[in-house]
Amino acid sequence: MAGEGGALSFSAASVVEDVLQQHGTRLGVVDLDSRRAEEAASRRYEAAGWLRKTIGVLAAKDLPAEPSEEEFRLGLRSGIILCNALNKVQTGAVPKVVESPCDAALIPEGAALSAFQYFENVRNFLVGVQEMGIPTFEASDLEQGGKSARVVNSVLALKSYSEWKQAGGNGVWKFGGNVKPTAPAKSFVRKNSEPFTNSLSRNMSAYEKHLNTLSADVDPSKMQVTGSLSMLVRAVLSDKKPEEVPGVRYYTGL
Repeated sequence: MAGEGGALSFSAASVVEDVLQQHGTRLGVVDLDSRRAEEAASRRYEAAGWLRKTIGVLAAKDLPAEPSEEEFRLGLRSGIILCNALNKVQTGAVPKVVESPCDAALIPEGAALSAFQYFENVRNFLVGVQEMGIPTFEASDLEQGGKSARVVNSVLALKSYSEWKQAGGNGVWKFGGNVKPTAPAKSFVRKNSEPFTNSLSRNMSAYEKHLNTLSADVDPSKMQVTGSLSMLVRAVLSDKKPEEVPGVRYYTGL
């Protein structure tokens, strides 16, 4: 009986310990998520506060001092506040800011009349900050479901650049490390695609040599079809990324 009581006590203690560990793990996850949310909100408030201070509260009326993630996105999606702030830091960075006829926050989501305004202003802002070596974001980050954290990061980087410039611009400006301008997308794609294109060319050449060794045993009309197929394969694969193309394999058996 004593043995059974000891076993029962040990079992109960194990269960309690497991429950406490699981509960502690859940609390740890919740606590971590809470801290991340607080940090994100703090950075968002800092970005909004700097924008309002830089261009004036009246000009930044669409952006609350302590905006929610949605309010932050809606206040900046027209690009007007962003462009005006950039021009305050770097005069003439955006030569022409397309002004909105009404409050940007009140414009219906995806309104056709404002689509061009959004695109022009946001694009001009992104081009301007990229030339200055400031981290950018995607225009879609200002749309519903976008990553507003990247917008916040870009604004805070612009704030850091502004403070560095006001202090005399001595030394090298840094924001979380050395920041270098991002290479244009087309150039980036082209540079990375060159090795793949060369590899594809080598594989296709080997494939064609193999076909030539079989030409004596294959009907000429079939070889013509094979040649056309080779050209078609080249055309289809020429603009593909490496990960989108399976390895080129051929078999000697017919």
